[in-house]
Formats: sequence, structure tokens, C-alpha cells
Amino acid sequence: MEAIFRLPPDGRLCLRIHREPYPLYDILRNNGYFYAVFPTKTGFDIHIWQDSSCNAP
Repeated sequence: MEAIFRLPPDGRLCLRIHREPYPLYDILRNNGYFYAVFPTKTGFDIHIWQDSSCNAP
């Protein structure tokens, strides 16, 4: 979580995880972050950003 909260306004974070982290989505939305989820063969890639002018991964 520390990495997410340190993102600069135009920064992005890609989280690669083996299962979908449903509780994280509420935390991101409640703190003004956007995200896109991409299923992979081994889990999920979740792209996280805060800049509302760029809401596509």
C-alpha cells in the first residue's frame, strides 16, 4: 500500500498478483485512485493510477 500512496499524480503502478484482490478495489476508489484489471494465465495484472485525465491503462 505504501507504493500506491507514494505515486506522483501522473505515476502508475502495475501490481502482478496470483488472485484478484477485491478488498483493494474499495481502498483505491475511496482514496481517489483508478485501476484496470487484466487477467493473465497465472493471475492478474492490476494497473493503478491517480490522474483522472488519463483513465485508460
